[in-house]
Amino acid sequence: MCKHSPSSSIGTFFRIFTIALALVILSACKEYQAMQQGVDASARGDYTAAIVAFTEVISLNPNDDTAYFNRGGAYQSMGDYDAAILDFNEAIKLDPTLSLSFSGRGACYFSKEDYGAAIADCSEAIRLDLSNVRGFLIRGLAYENTIDYDKAIVDFSEAIKLDISWTQAYSGRGACYYFKNEYDKAIADCSEAIRLDPKSLKNLRFRGLAYKETKAYDKAILDFSEVIRLNPKDAISYLERANCFYIKTEYDKTIADCNELILLDPERVIYYRLRGSAYADFKDYDKAIVDFEEAIQREPENARNYYVLGAVYGAKGDYAIAITNLNAAIHKDSALASAYNSLAWLYATAQNVEFRNGPKAAEYALKACELSDWKKSSFIDTLAAAYAETGDFVKAIQYEKQYLETPKLAVKDADSARTRLALYEAHKPYRDEK
Repeated sequence: MCKHSPSSSIGTFFRIFTIALALVILSACKEYQAMQQGVDASARGDYTAAIVAFTEVISLNPNDDTAYFNRGGAYQSMGDYDAAILDFNEAIKLDPTLSLSFSGRGACYFSKEDYGAAIADCSEAIRLDLSNVRGFLIRGLAYENTIDYDKAIVDFSEAIKLDISWTQAYSGRGACYYFKNEYDKAIADCSEAIRLDPKSLKNLRFRGLAYKETKAYDKAILDFSEVIRLNPKDAISYLERANCFYIKTEYDKTIADCNELILLDPERVIYYRLRGSAYADFKDYDKAIVDFEEAIQREPENARNYYVLGAVYGAKGDYAIAITNLNAAIHKDSALASAYNSLAWLYATAQNVEFRNGPKAAEYALKACELSDWKKSSFIDTLAAAYAETGDFVKAIQYEKQYLETPKLAVKDADSARTRLALYEAHKPYRDEK
């Protein structure tokens, strides 16, 4: 029988222990190296390599919550939100107190447009750590997308308190203020976001929209122009700039922008309609007609297309075609007040007696005013002209004076209205000038 001395057994034990310890140390070294490789790969944007490295860490230590968290972040950066959510789930199982895992998963839910889940996860992240900026930011974005702007503003404001350099927080809050019609606050936040990131298209665009709403059209045009410079295919900015030019009566610039828009997307009917309106105000009626007919061809059921075409034919003096198109507009949309108004104006003021019809003019003008809840001052002006055509000059004078009381009525429009009022006071109807 073979016997072993105590010293021999102890030596064997230490040899085994030493080997085991060496293996543990080697494994730990491999785990550390793989983790570092993953972190470095993520930092340089090589998320595929990062995932491989973090997967190796997990194979060496399946209980490493940091590895799951990091791999989830890499999957998220690649847009693989489902895989990211699975990893964040594992990280949360291993350490349910890690706030960043909840905000990471919440960000993935946000990207998947599951805003309820995003809010729930970010709320838990914030409960665990009140300094989790990302939790406030993502929850704010989720509230914004569910149109809960007040809660979104609170979260964005908290994110800004925690980190005043977080551009997205200013951007999100600025957008919320815009949607709440608080344009000055929107401009202030977007301006700060632009200061932090001068090439942010979203912030330049939103600030331009806010300037437009405050009637600061020149500033709006500058912002939209900068977006276009940075991204020459930004259709929204071309369209908004074209609208600003149109409001400023710079019709040639409106037409130029619409030309670009049609090159970018020849299927959008609104581009033809806006360009047609600019041509019409330029009194280039033939080109306007081409554009409006193109709009009808592309959207034959849109009543507004027939209305604008009819209005142009009326301005051109082609009354029969105008009436046909305006009636078509009303047939397709019996609540289109502007079509009734245009018909009323034609019946009341047409130079050709064959097309004048006082009773119809008064009927349609009254209908237009009722459909618009008497809020469109130009419709009241038409009603005055209609009553003058019927010979009811008392009502014609009454409504023309009411029109002249319109707040901020343009000087040119006020002068024209006073000319009509003088006619009505002399018991004479008004005839449109072509």
